[in-house]
Amino acid sequence: MSDYKALWHINSRQSEIKTTAFATNKQLKIKSLFSLISLGTEKLVASGKVPLELHQSMKIPYQAGDFSFPVKYGYSLVGEVISEQHPLFGKRVHLLHPHQNFCLVDEKDVFPIPAEVDSQVATLASNMETALNAVWDSGLTLGDRILIVGFGLIGSLIARLVADIPGTEVEILDIDLRKVELARSLGFNAFEKAAALNPQNYDLAFHCSAKPAGLQVCLDKTGFESKIIELSWYGNQPSTIQLGGTFHQQRKQLISSQVAYLPPGHRGRWDFQRRKELIFNLLKMPIFKHHISQTLKFADVPKFFNAIRADTISELGVCIDYQEQ
Repeated sequence: MSDYKALWHINSRQSEIKTTAFATNKQLKIKSLFSLISLGTEKLVASGKVPLELHQSMKIPYQAGDFSFPVKYGYSLVGEVISEQHPLFGKRVHLLHPHQNFCLVDEKDVFPIPAEVDSQVATLASNMETALNAVWDSGLTLGDRILIVGFGLIGSLIARLVADIPGTEVEILDIDLRKVELARSLGFNAFEKAAALNPQNYDLAFHCSAKPAGLQVCLDKTGFESKIIELSWYGNQPSTIQLGGTFHQQRKQLISSQVAYLPPGHRGRWDFQRRKELIFNLLKMPIFKHHISQTLKFADVPKFFNAIRADTISELGVCIDYQEQ
């Protein structure tokens, strides 16, 4: 293994797979099995819409280049350790890494995957951490009536986590009929029009649509002293919402949730390792296989990013299969 192939975004309109020689072979060697495309974040990266002030703080492990292009980016990869003298030889691991068919990484950056977790499902780990953090940030309780606006991967994972809490009622809103159908196929109550939602006010809303109109629905449909958890990231795009209605009068809370930090109520007892262990215990459930709705050959990924930039993708989790080359 003297070289590797990696996905690069050349500019805001073009992506390609480049072959590059490894600079060193002293690190842990990984043969990639699958990686997950995080459609929302990676669309903004590939389109050049990362705000300049976040160019440093948004860098991920093993990223090359920068957000002004060209850039090699991605953050959820599953691979097999192929360093023959290492204790993890032949084992599957998860790590934060761009889309690449072979990797050389530091041992401290890999997390061994339990045998019960499917390799494709394991790529959901990073997004599951985002979903779990949001649930923690919400402080939801048994019996809450919950609205989720935006049924992409994060919205679907949150729906899965909260729907199994006793007494909760979960409804999904997405303006994309394909995603409404996906939600219904996974057993959720889902609607395309806000007018079809429960006429009673929701106790809690999670906003995942990345569109200001979706956040406005969350603000308008929740009740007195409700919480709206904002998970959408808009990049450098402006967003406008109306706060002149019930937002102040009903003491509603708009809460930002972001995966890079543990919520304040958990920092005294939890660390990232404990959170990761919980995530992989959750991912042992077979139902999460259905949250991956498309699998791509690595060679087809540059063309797929053209569709991502054009906003024509209606999927949940999209996996790259490096075994299909």
